[in-house]
Amino acid sequence: MFGSLDDWLERLVEEKGDDLYRMKGVLSVSDSETRYVFQGVHSTLDGCPGKPWGLHLCLFHCVC
Repeated sequence: MFGSLDDWLERLVEEKGDDLYRMKGVLSVSDSETRYVFQGVHSTLDGCPGKPWGLHLCLFHCVC
């Protein structure tokens, strides 16, 4: 389910790793009930599924 996201993040780090200082985030991914949590510094990146979203949380969608 997160394969496309992992691929995109890996490409981003390969292409822009020298320009990236620090990344941290929690993403809502379509068709997934869990959060995707990631963090990275320069060309080092780690991401994995996190806890399920709770019903009380309001999700915001942003494409930048």
